[in-house]
Amino acid sequence: RRALAIDEASFGPDHPSVAISLNNLAQLFKVTNRLAEAEPLTRRALAIDEASFGPDHPSVAISLNNLASLLQATNRLAEAEPLMRRALAIDEASFGPAHPEVAISLNNLAQLFQDTNQSAEAEPLMRRALAIDEASLGSDHPNVAIRLNNLALLLRATNRLAEAESLMRRALTITEASFGPDHPKVAIRLSNLASLLQATNRLAEAEPLMRRALAIDEASFGPDHPNVATSLNNLALLLKATNRLTEATALFQDYKTKRAVLPKRSATVIEVIASQKLPLDENDWLALRLRTFINESKLLPTGTEFKGMSADGPIFKDANGQTVTVTQLSDGFRSILSLAFELIRQLIRVYGLPAVFPPSGMHGVIELPGVVLIDEVDTHLHPTWQTRIGQWFTKCFPQLQFIVTTHSPLICRAVTETTGSIWRLPTPGQGQQAEEVTGTMRETLRLGTVLDAYGTGLFGGQEVEQAVEATEMLAKRARLSAKEAVGKATPAELAELRKLRQLSSSVDAEVEI
Repeated sequence: RRALAIDEASFGPDHPSVAISLNNLAQLFKVTNRLAEAEPLTRRALAIDEASFGPDHPSVAISLNNLASLLQATNRLAEAEPLMRRALAIDEASFGPAHPEVAISLNNLAQLFQDTNQSAEAEPLMRRALAIDEASLGSDHPNVAIRLNNLALLLRATNRLAEAESLMRRALTITEASFGPDHPKVAIRLSNLASLLQATNRLAEAEPLMRRALAIDEASFGPDHPNVATSLNNLALLLKATNRLTEATALFQDYKTKRAVLPKRSATVIEVIASQKLPLDENDWLALRLRTFINESKLLPTGTEFKGMSADGPIFKDANGQTVTVTQLSDGFRSILSLAFELIRQLIRVYGLPAVFPPSGMHGVIELPGVVLIDEVDTHLHPTWQTRIGQWFTKCFPQLQFIVTTHSPLICRAVTETTGSIWRLPTPGQGQQAEEVTGTMRETLRLGTVLDAYGTGLFGGQEVEQAVEATEMLAKRARLSAKEAVGKATPAELAELRKLRQLSSSVDAEVEI
């Protein structure tokens, strides 16, 4: 609540940062069963995202999924379904049909179908989600374990127990390898597999799995946690089935003591992304969002794309469609990438990865405040980049203040009529003071040509003088222009004048001499 109040006071009630805080508070209300309090917050967050980003932005898809999940929890499944379908359509349009974000939306919609006994509609969505994550993240990724678990539970519900068991065992193996043998996620996998074994009358195999799940939950959450109560209940039911009634009765009593009314707990994982919870492992999420940020922000010119990371470092596709490593790029490319990567690294160090690249954030913009100092920002940069770098900074990091030094007038073009300032630094050893460049000189740097800028004397201590040959050429051009104006130029002189005009096209006016 305090974070929400700070964001509203700092940014106003309709800022995307407020939507993040609203979603986080709503998720807290949801897990504490205060669903009536959660819903208006979730709806307000959705309205802010739609107004801020438009109706088809990925951030809107996340808010739609959050609201749909809340409606699903309150058994308003008919209301939830169109929201989940819309979220899926947005993700497919935004990321393509084979992206991990699409897998999450597919999983959510499949779970809704399963809850409404539409297993035939749910299964192909679950299988597609599994295939996407295996292709995108690798066959041993924790997200793949979630997909396997969900599909296995559907197969069990439709009495395909052998296939379900195989998927559950694979999910358990992945989860143990990813989180270690004593993680709560492992307890969920153990409980699911034990329940399946119990359903196939393999009680002796099921019991040690249930006892292990109970031990993990007690160690992870303490003896009075609802998860422990669920594990106690599961084990008690198994003991009852094996006619060990005394031990089963004791566990039932312990279960009732710990939780008089236990909310329904499904072993199926419904993935609803809270605004500050990352949908992937941190390294995978960083690689994914860094690639999206660099490409969508249009940092790299000539159609070059950042494709991802490899053992050799960043990998790119150049304008010719060839895959190249960062060491094969020009100095200019490496300089601009080093600048961008270091800036993002420092932001992550200060604010954390979820704040820099939140799931609900704009993919080409990082909206975090700060002050950045860069010395000689033009070093090794092609003139095209020198012209664009300041504009890229202010567009992609709108809440950062950039203070840069430069020897290039092209950098000054980032200043607009109403924002930014230009200062002339003193020459070392001259006893001068720094002074702001204003008026006509400021407009010359902002809007004039490079020659105009150097002519101000701000870059080099004195006005840039033209070569004698160039001065004579301009004088000759002026004389021929004057003869042309009164109709006295010969064909040969007109041809020479055209050539001179091509050579000195940056001269805007001709003075008669």
